[in-house]
Amino acid sequence: MFFDSLAIQLNMGRPIAEAFVDAAGNSGDPELYQIFTAVAPKLRSGQSLPSCLKPYEERFPELVMCVLNVGEVSGGISGAAQRLADTYKQMVAMQRSLSNNSFSPVKILLILCFIDMVLVLIHELGRNGDNLSGLALTFTVVTSVGIFAATVIAEVYIARAILHQMYRWKPVRLIVDTIKLSIPGLGIVSRKLSAARWARSFAVLWSAGINISNALEVSSTSALNAHYEKEFRAAAVQTRMGRCLSDCLARTELLPPYLVGIIRSCEETGKMDDELLRVATEMEREALDKSIIEMNRIVICGALLIGVLFLLQMLDMLAG
Repeated sequence: MFFDSLAIQLNMGRPIAEAFVDAAGNSGDPELYQIFTAVAPKLRSGQSLPSCLKPYEERFPELVMCVLNVGEVSGGISGAAQRLADTYKQMVAMQRSLSNNSFSPVKILLILCFIDMVLVLIHELGRNGDNLSGLALTFTVVTSVGIFAATVIAEVYIARAILHQMYRWKPVRLIVDTIKLSIPGLGIVSRKLSAARWARSFAVLWSAGINISNALEVSSTSALNAHYEKEFRAAAVQTRMGRCLSDCLARTELLPPYLVGIIRSCEETGKMDDELLRVATEMEREALDKSIIEMNRIVICGALLIGVLFLLQMLDMLAG
């Protein structure tokens, strides 16, 4: 909602400071409104958007800061806002599609885990606490399940917070991004998304007339992967030495061969931006479809494993 409103107001010619403040107010998010009310005077004084948001970068997803930085350099903040709005709309639509599916593998997995845990508790309490009444047994089971769920949720949130802070360290980021690229199935999704994000940002900078080396450096962070960022920055150094862009990118071995081929062809025609935007859209759609397939495959395998454990537990209870 924020980026949708921001894009509309910027396209109407509103000053950037007022557009950000009004969009934050329309979003209904008090924190957003507080942040952009604080940075509005700096924006009015002519400071760059990334520098104004630097103290608050922890409050935004990494993608937001990268795309806004590209928009600032290319002079197209409204286009960057619309791009972010479209990206988050796709993510919300995917989440709603998964959550509205009554027979989703995630729900099946959670139900099987819950039933199996309850059966284990009943079995153990029944074996070791024969004097417990039915009401006391039920209360003990429900309390134990509640404590277990609360502990798991707390541990997940704490682990995410710790990982988020550690991810700011370059060595840790390299390790995490290496794992992301190496996971079977999901690694392909990560590669496609990183390449698509970079291609879209580079196309915007190219169309704005930014020279190739600077465009490579600015767009390198848009991939949201330390390995891609490192390779694009190395390619920027090579292009300053007069080497061809497609040859520099071919050495990275991270981009799909067909994308490098398109860039090679576009270097001759000069229509780099249109082709890269088209390819980026296709790659994002392919990555989204494949991510859903891979996640369902992983969860289904987990559900089958829990199902087997559930059957074994039932047999053990019947034999006992």
